[in-house]
Formats: sequence, C-alpha cells, structure tokens
Amino acid sequence: MQLCIIGKNSFVGKYFLEKYKTENTKEICLLTNKLEEISFSNTNSIIHLSALVHQMKGAPEEKYFQVNSDLAYNTAKKAKTEGVFHFIYMSTVKVYGEFTSTGESWNENTKCNPIDTYRKSKLEGEQRIKDLEDDNFVVSIIRTPIVYGPGVKANMFNLIRLIEKSPFVPLGNIKNLHSMTFVGNLCQLIHSVIEQKKSGIFLASDEYPISTSDLVKEISKASGKKNNIIPIPTIAQKLIKTIKPNIHQRLFGNLVVNDTQTSKILNYSPEYSFEQGNSEMVEWDKKNKSFMDQVKSKYVLFSFAR
Repeated sequence: MQLCIIGKNSFVGKYFLEKYKTENTKEICLLTNKLEEISFSNTNSIIHLSALVHQMKGAPEEKYFQVNSDLAYNTAKKAKTEGVFHFIYMSTVKVYGEFTSTGESWNENTKCNPIDTYRKSKLEGEQRIKDLEDDNFVVSIIRTPIVYGPGVKANMFNLIRLIEKSPFVPLGNIKNLHSMTFVGNLCQLIHSVIEQKKSGIFLASDEYPISTSDLVKEISKASGKKNNIIPIPTIAQKLIKTIKPNIHQRLFGNLVVNDTQTSKILNYSPEYSFEQGNSEMVEWDKKNKSFMDQVKSKYVLFSFAR
C-alpha cells in the first residue's frame, strides 16, 4: 500500500521524503494533474499539503475557497471512494485567531475564530473533510504555527537575509513569545500520526516558544555574525503602533500553542531543539545562497505564521 503526498516539491513534502521515503511513497501535483485523472488505488494514506496561502498582491476570495476547501474536499472524497483509509490535512493554528493574549495559549480544543479569507477557507476545508470520516476513512487535521528549516522561503528567508546584510538589526529587547515548529519535528509528528492512524486535531510545535529578539539572536549566532542586534527605540515602537498596528502586533505580539494533548495521544515529543533546527536551516541557506537569492517571497515580512 502506498503513501501519497499531495503537493509535489513542497517545503514540508521534500523534507518528509528525505527522512521517511520508501519505494511505496509517491508525490502528486494538483497544478499539473487533473484530480479526475489521478488514481488512489493501492494507496493507504494521503498527506494533503497543497494550499493557497497569503499572497502579497492578494487573490480573489473565491480562489482561496476553491483551493483550500473545494479542491481539498474533492480530493478527500475521491480518496475515500477509491478505498484510501487515512487522510491527513495540513492546516494552520491561525484558524484560532490572530494572536494570543499574555499568559494565554491555544490548544486543540480552543474555539476557532479565523479573521481572514485564507484562514476561513482552511477551517472550512477541515470541517468538510472531517464530515467524510467513518470507520473506514480516518481523518487527521494538523495545525501548525510558522514552520522553519532548510529551504524555507517567505518571512523566515527574508529575516535571514536582513540579519546577514544589515549592520544593525533594531529588533532587540522584544519579550514576546511565538510558538514555531522545525520542519523535522513537523515531519516526525506527521509520521507518528500515519503510523498510529490517529483521528482528530493535532498541534505542531517545538518544545518552547521563542521571542522575536531571541530568534534574531540565534539566527545571527548560527550565521557567524557578531551580535548586531540593538533595541528598537521606544519612539519607533510608538510610531509603528500608530501608523502600522498590524506590523507592531506581528513584531511584539504573542502566539503560543499548547500541544499537551497532541503529545499525550501520540506519545510524541519533538526530536529537534530550536537550536538544532535553526542551525540546520542556516547551514542549508549558506550552501544554497545563490539559489535562494533568486526566490521571490510572496509573504509579508515578519508575519510569523502561515
């Protein structure tokens, strides 16, 4: 029986294949293949990674729902019809809301409150796929915060470049908390869900959340840069908060998840520390710098979440 990854050459998919690939694993791209022409016969489990995420130039509202809800649901429905037993749908912790308050954290049972089209479309996709579940079709939903690691693009890629090129990075003394997950830990979680065929909602997270300032410090240290991080001036903080409140929240706000239930159900604990994951990410970037410099980001810098 095969394992099928929907989302060929995706960031998470590539890492998963490097670590867990067997001769019975295959990838499928829904951009180049029509769903009706794809066969899921002899497939036991599907990891659905394909999604339309935030676009810098925006995208029509209906497009998000077409990809993240309609296409995902139709893929799951076809999989069930053709005898697939297990469907894993990759989602986002942002279905819970925008940020957590000080001392607050989201868990698997937190009430969802998505605030934009992307998050609403992901939640709708979750719910429609979950409705297909029965004794012969197990559905697992994995919600992730920002995922980082070798080959990461978008906001984390931009942050690495900012640290590398700027003589000073004015992001010091920020004491917020952000949960993140190293792609190796996420793939370990996915593998655990597949092996145990567990149904339900699962949260991916490293062992501890990290502040914006500590993230910058660790990337700088792994890059071999001198400590070039300086506190952001109070007047600048106030100016950002007044003119760009969303950017202020992204830099100074909290986003903390509590994955205790996930860890208990799966008997799971992250294999990699943040330091290990960060080092692997930075080392990969150094070796592939010329290639990565050609990548154009489609995300907002410092959005810090999918």
